[in-house]
Amino acid sequence: MCYNNTKIISQIKEGSLILCECGLYTFSYNNLLFEFSKRELQGFKNYLSKISISEWEKKCNCTENCRKIPIPTNQGNLLLLFNKSEFENMKTLFFPKENKKNIFLKFNQISEEFSKN
Repeated sequence: MCYNNTKIISQIKEGSLILCECGLYTFSYNNLLFEFSKRELQGFKNYLSKISISEWEKKCNCTENCRKIPIPTNQGNLLLLFNKSEFENMKTLFFPKENKKNIFLKFNQISEEFSKN
């Protein structure tokens, strides 16, 4: 990546997805860094959208590791593992509009006293 004229596509505390003028996408999350072409980025997004968190949590419930959601790599002996929170956070970088949900509180969820005027 040339890091000239970059555009931040999405960003959270743990990482970002950035498009460079050279056409490469840089995805960083905690201590991971990936560079994707447009085709590779689309393929990775498709893969992420098909992962079932609940399925992996059931499959790996016998392991003590709290990170149970795997993402394989091209290197056969390297597997990236995420817990549910990390995986959902990471997905917000790739699907920012889908993950922004307005959550409205119900009256009984408000613990502060206020005037009913």
